[in-house]
Amino acid sequence: MSEDSIRDRSRRTLERAQARYEADPSLAATVWFGRVLGFRYRIEEAIAVFSEGLERFPDSFELLRQRGHRYLSTRRFAEGKADLARAADLIEGMAEWIEPDGQDNELPVPPTSIQFKKWASYLRP
Repeated sequence: MSEDSIRDRSRRTLERAQARYEADPSLAATVWFGRVLGFRYRIEEAIAVFSEGLERFPDSFELLRQRGHRYLSTRRFAEGKADLARAADLIEGMAEWIEPDGQDNELPVPPTSIQFKKWASYLRP
């Protein structure tokens, strides 16, 4: 696949994620828009999207996990640890949950479970 077609797919995925988020900032649309921003290394923007989402959905383990990982990417370890620990608490005892990719995703993002990403729970004291 050519470099241009990868860029085009990435751009289209971002445009659709942003349009969906702006039209209806549901939990799923918020998570996906923030993730796509992160895929494009727009980490601070992703953190802002996840933070706005947490104002609407304060007990969202999905948003906490995503924002926690972006905090780690920016070396803000205390904030990342706090978000990831809270996300781990919220999913404790939950049945395996496969993290969905966004609708209209053209990026090769493999599915994983939220429990797989719970590795951050070892950061808790």
